Amino acid sequence: MHLHSGRSVVALVMTLWISGSTPGAARAAEPTDWTTAEFDDLMIAAQKSGDTDERRVRGAAAKAEMVRRGPETLRYLVTKIHYRNIQIRLLLNELRYKLEDDVVLPVFLEGLDSEYDRTRRLCVFFLGKYDAPQHADRVLPWLDDPEVAGSAVRTLGKWKVQRAVPGILPFLNDPKERRRIVAVNALKEIGDHSVVANLMPCLDDDYFTVREVASEALASMGMEAEGVLLDALHDAPTRRLRLIVKTLGAMQSKRAVRNLRKLLQHEDPGVRGDVVRALRRIDADRATRWVADSDNDVPFVRTGLRESAIDN
Repeated sequence: MHLHSGRSVVALVMTLWISGSTPGAARAAEPTDWTTAEFDDLMIAAQKSGDTDERRVRGAAAKAEMVRRGPETLRYLVTKIHYRNIQIRLLLNELRYKLEDDVVLPVFLEGLDSEYDRTRRLCVFFLGKYDAPQHADRVLPWLDDPEVAGSAVRTLGKWKVQRAVPGILPFLNDPKERRRIVAVNALKEIGDHSVVANLMPCLDDDYFTVREVASEALASMGMEAEGVLLDALHDAPTRRLRLIVKTLGAMQSKRAVRNLRKLLQHEDPGVRGDVVRALRRIDADRATRWVADSDNDVPFVRTGLRESAIDN
């Protein structure tokens, strides 16, 4: 085999290591005194469940030693997470729960300097698992990196970083559905009500998932969103109208009651059903009287058991 660079050699060795197909001589040389073992040897042993009691004991002992080494092991695992090896991810996740936050955070911050996109992306993702907005300056630049941006949007949202909003807004129009969802959720978590106008077009997204998270986000934005939604009721096409009705119900908008009651006569049964549910969420006791005329309507409107009467 002709290898063109030293990196190719490393890649081949790591492929063999990940698959467990290391040469027999290397396996025979695995130490039994795990306290002096190299991390690569420990990882090879720890990820093998084994088909005998002896091998299982060896694997458990190797893993126990990795856990004992704590921060050193976490740092080692971060240097390997660019490999798609589930055992690395599982051990890393287990270990980070065992260590104090002030021990874990510096390791993931170091990972942001990795040469590998996947490592940087995962480190930014894991940082979002911690309440660490003081490190926002380390994450903000990754909004401009196509490979890491999704994780950066998510983490900055979790941290409620207000100054990240201008950098997050463009992702509402990202070609990737997942990125749009992450952006909407991040803006919801940050709670900047000035983005209501930016979120409204998301109610018309081609994907149901984006439309639903946009509805949830708007429902969390109080009076700023309530007024815009009420104005949008009047000329909204059916699909958008149903989402607006659902959103007003979710935010329990008292101001919407009069307009919603008028929609009980809407020609589309799906709209009527959503209105019944919205009114019940806003005022369950009075809604019984408001929707009395719906008792003779089609079953799903009358009972409110079905969320949707139309597919689009």
